[in-house]
Amino acid sequence: MATAQKKKGEVASDDDSDGEQEFHDAESSFAATTTKAGADMSTEQAVVEMYRAIDLFLENKFVEAEELVKPWASGSMYHGLALSVLTFLHATLSAETESIDRAIVCLRHARKLANSKRKQQTTLKSVSSWFLGKDFGTFSRDEMEAELIYTECLMMRGVLTFLQDEGLVSFARGGLRIRACYKSYKECFDLMDKVRSCGHEFTKGVKYGFGTFNLLMSLLPARLLNLLEFIGYSGDQ
Repeated sequence: MATAQKKKGEVASDDDSDGEQEFHDAESSFAATTTKAGADMSTEQAVVEMYRAIDLFLENKFVEAEELVKPWASGSMYHGLALSVLTFLHATLSAETESIDRAIVCLRHARKLANSKRKQQTTLKSVSSWFLGKDFGTFSRDEMEAELIYTECLMMRGVLTFLQDEGLVSFARGGLRIRACYKSYKECFDLMDKVRSCGHEFTKGVKYGFGTFNLLMSLLPARLLNLLEFIGYSGDQ
């Protein structure tokens, strides 16, 4: 797999301590070109447009696909995910530094948006969940789907970490992101098993996403898989 080396001065990684100013500059530019809030569109319509954008991409209509979702991506987590998927696919296919940086900006924004809509845990509930487990019965539909979208963003960001740089530090960061993604998918499976009202779309998304996760992991070089074994994940083709 081709690897794009990071150029000095371009958009940095999405770590909280590294490249923060570069990211905020890029995010400001992103927000300026995604102006619609997304609140005026129903969830059902947003999901339809998300799938439509992917279909357009598969028909080699990348510009049309992006134009469909980009105006809503700053406020709708579904459009944000769709734009992230489009830029992620373009980045992995081209392995160009500029494309990877743009995908990272889109992914970080979509992940932050989804995270804001996830179920918020108080300190007391966080502590009690260590002993009693999470109360999945209190999750709303939007909170469950936000959990899944957040997980999918983690997966794509982890893969881009390995494309972005071949250094040991990037491998370690990528490994931690993959570990976080794997744990999030396990929580999504728990939601799917314990919440009967989770819905067909959520169930399909969890199964498809986790299948994609395992496929991507199996395609990683052997040395990366050896690294991931240290964080509790193992897999092969």
